[in-house]
Amino acid sequence: MSKRVIEGPTPYEMSPEQDEQARAMIEQAEEDLGEIRVNMRWGKFQIDAIRRAAARYGMPYQTYIRQAAFRQAVEDLKATESLTKTRENRARGA
Repeated sequence: MSKRVIEGPTPYEMSPEQDEQARAMIEQAEEDLGEIRVNMRWGKFQIDAIRRAAARYGMPYQTYIRQAAFRQAVEDLKATESLTKTRENRARGA
């Protein structure tokens, strides 16, 4: 059996618009590498409430969910850190 020779891609000249679009797509792909997808099931009532709240802030509901979840996580971390410090101080008799 003879071996096949595989050649690389043939050179291709892109227009400035195509080049700009390709660079933008590459940049977006590199940014997306740092993201993780999360899928959740929501009830209709919950999604309706989230959509209404997002509309009041003038943003897409997915963005609203992401920001609200992050804000709440930061607050929860602060609260539990504060609670942990209080417990440690009590344990030391302070």
